[in-house]
Amino acid sequence: MAVGRLRELVMIQSLTTTRDAYGQPIETWGTFAAWRCEIIPLSGREYFVARQFQALTTHKLTGHWISGVLPTMRISHGSRTFRIEAVINVGERNRVLELMCTEVLGG
Repeated sequence: MAVGRLRELVMIQSLTTTRDAYGQPIETWGTFAAWRCEIIPLSGREYFVARQFQALTTHKLTGHWISGVLPTMRISHGSRTFRIEAVINVGERNRVLELMCTEVLGG
């Protein structure tokens, strides 16, 4: 993997649940790891739901292997958020990590 292609610094975030003083659950996203990767858009489409246009874009994020990344996590990149759909250990060698992600744009 060419290091020069890993231009983007993203935050891999995991969801944690705590309880407030009344016992109600509070969900917050915390940083699991900072990760350098390449972001490649794969496809996109627009659809109409609940009287609003929505855009769905899929991306592949590729970088060096990080252990412990799960599909329940998400990626934060500036003002953008990517939902992790699949975690791929390329070649099963623990060297390259590919994340297949979905970015939901709009309402």
